[in-house]
Amino acid sequence: MNLLNFLGDISTYSNFSLIGLADVVHLTCPVFELVTSQSASDDRIYRMIYIKKGNILSQADRPDQKATPIPSGSLLFQHCTEELRFRVTDTDLEAWIFYLYGNALPYYKEAILPANAPFVLPANSKATESLHRLIQLKHSQSLAEEVFVNGHVTALFSHWTSEGGGSLELPPATPTYLLAVKDEFDQNYGADFSLDELAARHKVNKYRLCREFSKYFELSPIKYLNRVRIQNACLLLISTDMHVGEIAATVGIENVNHFIRLFKAQMETTPLEYRQNL
Repeated sequence: MNLLNFLGDISTYSNFSLIGLADVVHLTCPVFELVTSQSASDDRIYRMIYIKKGNILSQADRPDQKATPIPSGSLLFQHCTEELRFRVTDTDLEAWIFYLYGNALPYYKEAILPANAPFVLPANSKATESLHRLIQLKHSQSLAEEVFVNGHVTALFSHWTSEGGGSLELPPATPTYLLAVKDEFDQNYGADFSLDELAARHKVNKYRLCREFSKYFELSPIKYLNRVRIQNACLLLISTDMHVGEIAATVGIENVNHFIRLFKAQMETTPLEYRQNL
């Protein structure tokens, strides 16, 4: 027995929105096996199953594997072409079936839910409210409703992650002083910076400044600043008639030869070739 197939009905009003289709499945007698699998040419269509009431038993992929019990309150998320075989073990099963479509879903799957293992929502989970909202809507019929669905799907995955369902480990907050240093580089890249002066102004050791800046932004302060300078030099090359030496001085690099070396290392071409090619 195949569960619901909405794939022919999926449409979207915006390439950036998440849309959903939903329905409730009631089974009042034990069923030996249900199969969920549909063909789809678009990899942005995913199926989400919420076991509202009752229990199911997920069938093993291989004979040597044991079946996995999936209790009520469980949430499963999978690509719609992935097959999930399970038996209904209760005489009263209520399952909510959602089909979700959107560009963000493959990234949610990879970052938060890489495996097909079910996640049991904790008692009083905030994710349950989002599920209720989605099942009430059933099918987004307008751009406004897609915005509504988008918000609740995003909230659902956020709650899922924060409540332990996701594998994503959020990075620690970036220290305020590092954000200030980065903002100085971004806004005043043409100025003459000194690590000693920056460290003294922010009341930190310059070695700590270098170490922590590299940790949070994956580049040393000097390399980050030079990257910003070269990016802005690219804009000047294609939007002005300034000479290379003038551009180098404008972005804070007085030595023209040094500027050309930095530019070529980052852009894999010289400034003049970059201008000519564009």
